[in-house]
Amino acid sequence: MIDKWIVLLNYNLAARCNSLASQLSLHGDLGVFVVDNASASADFAALKQVVIDLGGLVSESGDAAGNATAIERFVRGGGRLVLYRNPENLGYSGGNNTALRLLAPMFGDRGQFLVMNPDV
Repeated sequence: MIDKWIVLLNYNLAARCNSLASQLSLHGDLGVFVVDNASASADFAALKQVVIDLGGLVSESGDAAGNATAIERFVRGGGRLVLYRNPENLGYSGGNNTALRLLAPMFGDRGQFLVMNPDV
């Protein structure tokens, strides 16, 4: 299971986020967790399509416990690209904390997380 993860927060920047997520997903020792912070439907759809094309998991808002379980199963199975959609824009810290709340419990002290903006 990969224990180094990049967290990307998207809000209506799918083109930039897709480019960065695609590049980062080429590194076999990194996972990429993209949080969509309630972007416009078309923006999210573009992001979702790239994640699916790259073999990632898309988890849309709804049953929080079910989403967490699906994400954990995917990550523990070697999955390296996750897209999670927040039901509302939680702001910069809230959006990033969404990913950290879902990832951190899986790794304990071993997890390493880097928060990046998609426009780096």
